[in-house]
Formats: sequence, structure tokens, C-alpha cells
Amino acid sequence: MLLVYHLRPEQVVQGVFLDELRNDKPNLSWIVEGKHDPQVPITYGSVPTGMREAVQAKPLIEGDYYMVMVASGASARFAIRNGAAAQIK
Repeated sequence: MLLVYHLRPEQVVQGVFLDELRNDKPNLSWIVEGKHDPQVPITYGSVPTGMREAVQAKPLIEGDYYMVMVASGASARFAIRNGAAAQIK
């Protein structure tokens, strides 16, 4: 599973609970589920072989913040800057 979540301004600093991620439908930007070879990169909006799209990819907004999370619980936050994702700490 790979989930992309559109962070609200207060969540950029405070974080977000796992339960919120799947229940906050308006801020879910994309979810894909299924078997995936971790050696193969995933491109936003392109469903990898062996996976299915549970939530269709929404356009990412310049200057906004997002979080990406995988089934293992690993996550990262990023912002869209100059049309590309820039990881934030």
C-alpha cells in the first residue's frame, strides 16, 4: 500500500494520526494497493504492475505539503516546489 495525503497547514507541524489518513477523504490524494517490487520506483499517478488504484490520483498543488506512507509505516513529508517534490523534515 502507498498512500499520499494532502496535509492541512496545522498538520505540517503537528503531524497526523493514522486513523485520519484513511478517513479524511477530501485530503487523500492517492492510494495504490497490492504487490509491488520495492526495486521498482513508483511515479505519482501511474499505477504499478500488480497494484490497483483504491483512490484516484488528484493533481498535486504547487506550494502545498503532502505526506507519503507505505504499508510498513514508513513515511515522508514533501512539498511541491517548482513542479517537483521536495522532501521536508
